[in-house]
Amino acid sequence: MSARRLTFWPALTVFGLALACGRPEGTVDLTIAVAPDSDLMDEVERVRLTLSDPPATREAERGPDGDFALALEVSADGERGRITLEGFGANGQLVAVGHAGPVPIAAIDAQIAIYVAAPDSIAEAPVAFDPPRSEFGAAPLGFGAVFAGGRDDAGDVLGEALIYNVHSHGFQRGAPMPEPRAEPAVAASEPDDTVHIFGGVGEAGEAEGTGWIFDTATPPAGVYDELDAHAHLARAGRAAAPLAGGRALVAGDPLVQLDPVARTVREVQGAPPMTGTATTARGEEAQIVFLTGQEGDDVAAARFEDGRAEPLEAPSDLERRGHGAAALPGGDVLVVGGEAAGTPLASAVRYSPEQSGGDDFEVVSEFLATPRTGAAVARARDRLLVVGGQDEGGAVLADAELFDAETLAPIAELPLSAARRGAVALPLANGQILIAGGTDQQGDPVGALELFTPDA
Repeated sequence: MSARRLTFWPALTVFGLALACGRPEGTVDLTIAVAPDSDLMDEVERVRLTLSDPPATREAERGPDGDFALALEVSADGERGRITLEGFGANGQLVAVGHAGPVPIAAIDAQIAIYVAAPDSIAEAPVAFDPPRSEFGAAPLGFGAVFAGGRDDAGDVLGEALIYNVHSHGFQRGAPMPEPRAEPAVAASEPDDTVHIFGGVGEAGEAEGTGWIFDTATPPAGVYDELDAHAHLARAGRAAAPLAGGRALVAGDPLVQLDPVARTVREVQGAPPMTGTATTARGEEAQIVFLTGQEGDDVAAARFEDGRAEPLEAPSDLERRGHGAAALPGGDVLVVGGEAAGTPLASAVRYSPEQSGGDDFEVVSEFLATPRTGAAVARARDRLLVVGGQDEGGAVLADAELFDAETLAPIAELPLSAARRGAVALPLANGQILIAGGTDQQGDPVGALELFTPDA
């Protein structure tokens, strides 16, 4: 499968950011990117460009040549702002929206692509995996998302590191991984976008106990530093979550903590075996990681905080596998779908750390419209998305369910361009959610990437 054409709409010509007269100036050229072969922008008669900080808005009607031209000049004070582009149809209705940012509002020259789609919709990204791949590790970055390793459509283990850049909506190729890996655990730390990669299956078909710290900021394509190796800590297909101080936690038996400064992999002493999801959230006083999932004698839920893992007295509804989880606004975590005794679930469980003097769980018995296992779950700002998966009849699903992340009220059921199970959904810094990977009904990897675009 070839990489998809990056479709640009050359209608938005200039977005100028400048200091006062006589001082240095910078210009950010904006280009509109849309889904391959999309005619969405043909419906737009008026555009509105909004900068969040410093606040500024400009509008333009479609010109006689069919283009839009906007020039917005603001004080380039070095802060970071978000850019929103809205497109309105002939009747004034909002038909297209796109988001960029945060971007530096400084005296620099730059080019940025804004991906525009219908509000609260899912459409194909401008690029795709070539070749299609699955079983990769992935994590969101401040400027996009990283994909490490995986298997191609022939089943071969890959050593590529690809970065989806949210400012260009294209791929950057990172330096190749020191060794090919499928199913590695991957997490990225803020604010420096340091990527932790640990374990996975090597070319010999065995789980590995080695890993690397990938510094994405070192030109031209990043550099790797090796973590100390521990054969007895080998694992594959395990979740990872970022911790405070640039560290990362990797689920499994036992839990391990990765330290990028000391380049160490350390077993978490006394921790229960945890092989499900790992979700970073925030309690009343400190950052925590909430771990859920059951395999064998695993506990159903635990919390990791200050270097210690504590089993939790959780409801039996959390005894599931194949589920997804996401942090909600305010620090709660929602566990969604999965299966119990081989049956896909429609329920969700909300975990609230340190509420009313102790941890609290709330079961939402009929959360999903379609019971599903193997779905991808992500939250970006005030939207929660549950993507794909497999239903009770074994069909791989080609839809997603959208919720209000504050109230958990359902908003819409959205079609996907491809049915997929076992995909990843990654929140991007501009408020979109990137959907990647997974396998279709025949078990083949899905090459298409998709973007969820919120309405505001």
